[in-house]
Amino acid sequence: MTNQFDKYGTRGADYHYGMISRMSLKSYNASVDARFKKLVENVKREAGDKRLKLLDVGCGDGVVLYLLSKECPNLELYGIEPVEDALKVAKRRVPRGKFSIGTAGELPYENDFFDIVISSDVIEHVDDADKMLAEIKRVAKSGACVIIGTPIRHSKLPIDRNHVQEWFMEDIVDLLDPHFRETKLHESH
Repeated sequence: MTNQFDKYGTRGADYHYGMISRMSLKSYNASVDARFKKLVENVKREAGDKRLKLLDVGCGDGVVLYLLSKECPNLELYGIEPVEDALKVAKRRVPRGKFSIGTAGELPYENDFFDIVISSDVIEHVDDADKMLAEIKRVAKSGACVIIGTPIRHSKLPIDRNHVQEWFMEDIVDLLDPHFRETKLHESH
């Protein structure tokens, strides 16, 4: 279960694309653009020219998969998202992607299926982060690269009222460690 709010209804089902387009003067967000590009760069470095299966958990409108489709043509791209309108955009923008409607806590994939699993700005919206991480671990192959992105909390005040939970740096490490063999933290601004 995820924290329900209507960001796609209020901002548009494809609002992330405006945030990464420098042509969109009203909605371009340099910070979001840089974060997505850094994520793509990390995946590209991990994947190289290998044919790998990548899952984006909470893919939204598919903007990260769209960027990956341009930079990593050898990747087999999968996305899962609970918001149907956003998923329609993802399917249209990433025609070679394989998309499913569903939640992070119940991934409809077999065990040990993905070489890379990413999830950007999703974990803070789910009711049960441990369940999400256990599901990601289940569908990821042994030795898979898993990239989880979330805002890091720096004060007692929450970053966003739509978040179910936010973590300080040491707390996110404590959350990830039981699920994954090795945890590396990278802060992006």
